[in-house]
Amino acid sequence: MRLQKWFLVAVAVTTAIALAGCRGPTTPDPTPDPDPTPLAAPTGLEIVDGVLSWTAVAGASGYRVYTGENTIGSTASAVTTFALADANPALTAAGNPHQISVRALGVEGQSLNSPRSAPVEFTVGDDIVADPREALRAAIEAAEARLEDEDDYTEESWAAFIEALEEARLVYADQAADEGDLAAALGELQNAMAGLTTPAVAQARGLLQAAITAATVPPRVQANYTTASWNAFASALAAAQAAMTSTVVADINAARTALDTAMNDLVTLVAQARGLLQAAITAATVPPRVQANYTTASWNVFASALAAAQAAMTSTVVADINAARTELDNARENLAPARTGPITITFGGFPENPLEPMTVTPIALTDVVGTEIEAEGDNLEDVRWYRGESRLSDDDTLVLDGSFAFVGNHLVTVRATYDGRPFSQLVQIRVVAD
Repeated sequence: MRLQKWFLVAVAVTTAIALAGCRGPTTPDPTPDPDPTPLAAPTGLEIVDGVLSWTAVAGASGYRVYTGENTIGSTASAVTTFALADANPALTAAGNPHQISVRALGVEGQSLNSPRSAPVEFTVGDDIVADPREALRAAIEAAEARLEDEDDYTEESWAAFIEALEEARLVYADQAADEGDLAAALGELQNAMAGLTTPAVAQARGLLQAAITAATVPPRVQANYTTASWNAFASALAAAQAAMTSTVVADINAARTALDTAMNDLVTLVAQARGLLQAAITAATVPPRVQANYTTASWNVFASALAAAQAAMTSTVVADINAARTELDNARENLAPARTGPITITFGGFPENPLEPMTVTPIALTDVVGTEIEAEGDNLEDVRWYRGESRLSDDDTLVLDGSFAFVGNHLVTVRATYDGRPFSQLVQIRVVAD
């Protein structure tokens, strides 16, 4: 007898090896479709006792449910029902009636989302089941239809689902259970069904939660950021927190990407102030300025302001950075050229806007008296200088006297002829502090 058993074992092993050798190579994983096409739209939409159902779409990774243009929920690929009565406040907030539709979600690289289905009408209050025991029975049947799908979900979400299903069965079997008990069991079961999570969804949620933590720990202070960048960040954060309940991997990943981008694009007010200060430094130093071209007094003020601005680039105090920028801008504008001869203003043609003052390069206060300003032009004749109606000079050149020796803008008028045509032109003489 023992010899016969060993013979039978040997035959079985030999047969198994032979069959294994006859098998062809394993089927390789499907490769992404280079030109994915949309899935078919769900059909057969029906609402019974406040529960929406539809016909499954082959290849769908999940479904998204809409009221009008607004998303009110989503389901995993194996779920083709959705409890409208308990969906979310959007149904009661949007008013009646609702046009409910469903879209099948594609698989990345293999298929595109389907068009939305033809809508069915739903009115909150009219279509909600009146008998809580019947509603619980329908939910239990829907849950039991998924008992063979354990391998599709994470252990944690499956355990919660089984626990809620067992409790629902007990409550349903208890003829003494009141409406409150039945409604509570129904809600727990529906939540557990909605919470069934695939490993891919769990992984995506984990990465999203890590992004949310990075965005909120330690807490960020809105006052530290520019309004535009903060608003984009706050919107992305709210969307990410809402996506933590989604069962669609693509939506979860999109929310994480949007949050990461918004977080990286946050602009602190310090960074903004430093950017403006750097622009002022560049304007002050490019092209390089030559000290010998300016008065000693105005150059010293400029050099001091430039050094202070460069030091302020490391400051974290917005007010100090802005103050350094203002000081540098003022010092640059007040740079006074060193006097090497008359200051000239050139008339290259007949003035087109005589009331728009021509400007003279700034003059340091200590250099005002004796500074010469000369009007020149190929066809310029009969030049006279006035302040108001007081004639200052009957020559091409105006020599500044003590009446110009105070800081500010001084307006004078040139009256002359150009190509024989008389004109008057305002000229602004700017005197700056040493």
